Amino acid sequence: MRSFKIKQSGFSHWLFPIAGIIWFLGALFAITWVGESKFKEFDPSLRLSSEMMSLSMEDELVAVLNNPESPVDFKNADFAGRILHVVQGECFCETLSEAHQNTLNQWAETKNIHFQTIQIASLAALTRFVPSTPAVIVLNKNNDLVYLGPYSTGMGCFQDSGLVDERIRPYFDQVNGVAALSEVRAAIQSEAKGCYCPT
Repeated sequence: MRSFKIKQSGFSHWLFPIAGIIWFLGALFAITWVGESKFKEFDPSLRLSSEMMSLSMEDELVAVLNNPESPVDFKNADFAGRILHVVQGECFCETLSEAHQNTLNQWAETKNIHFQTIQIASLAALTRFVPSTPAVIVLNKNNDLVYLGPYSTGMGCFQDSGLVDERIRPYFDQVNGVAALSEVRAAIQSEAKGCYCPT
């Protein structure tokens, strides 16, 4: 009887570590599978890259945003710029970027920058310039393009800062302080990999 208890306690001694290892490997596989299924190119069909070849691309984008059917509010010109969050509404990756959007919006309020969310379905012509969501378009006070692209890259697309921050924060700091508007060029980020949903 005693030897039976020793064998049973020996078996249960290994059962929990083995079950823990199996659970860990299963969870790791699931996380990797979900991550890989959403880890995509921002511009998979090179639509934005092709548009960038046109010298009038920035003007054409602003014209799409400023057309009478556009949901973008261009009436109020008292802002230092505009941040347009472009979403589809049914993309899981947009949920991951909400914290980043909120951080960006809080910063924008301190710089008198207007921010707005646009459903890409409400402005179909925008898909010409926005190959995937979540995406962001930033315009300056004169409605010149400052940034177009994803919030960030990599598996951490849900982080609080990224590509857009690296570009627009120094831009608006320079505009308010050092550099003239004509000296700062737009950043169009078409080459990125992360959690994106094609439009």
